[in-house]
Amino acid sequence: LRQNTPRRKISAAANKLTTSPHVSNETHAKELRENFKPTIKTENLYESISGEHHEMLSLIKNFKHLCKGDFHVDERVHYYEDLVDSNPASDEHWGKVLYQLGGWNTSNVTKIREWVGDWHAVNGTVIVHGRHPVKDVIANYKAVAKVLRGTEFEWMLD
Repeated sequence: LRQNTPRRKISAAANKLTTSPHVSNETHAKELRENFKPTIKTENLYESISGEHHEMLSLIKNFKHLCKGDFHVDERVHYYEDLVDSNPASDEHWGKVLYQLGGWNTSNVTKIREWVGDWHAVNGTVIVHGRHPVKDVIANYKAVAKVLRGTEFEWMLD
């Protein structure tokens, strides 16, 4: 699940402009950020975000209903924003996910780190847009901000 819909839209639009959301070094990532700023369509943007947000809440409600009796159901709902490498606690969240899926016999992050090592050193990727403020990575921030300011989705501009 993705809590920040504009961030998902940025990723999708950026993937159309560039061939990958990840590159092998920060210099290349900076070059892409400077030269390829996607434009987010503002027509019906509020309605689109609102619809996706309500869909997500409905999915969570249905998931909880189907898992009734499972006292740890809230711990089984994971958000993309918690799992991305730019989140300082992503290792802990991945530990939970791997453990819940049976992919690892512990959620102990120290053990997982011993096994995996430094993820970025292993896969050699740098995130292009994800760690930067929305205003710095889209071409039409003012138009997007105009639509979202004063709404319950204003926090998504951060």
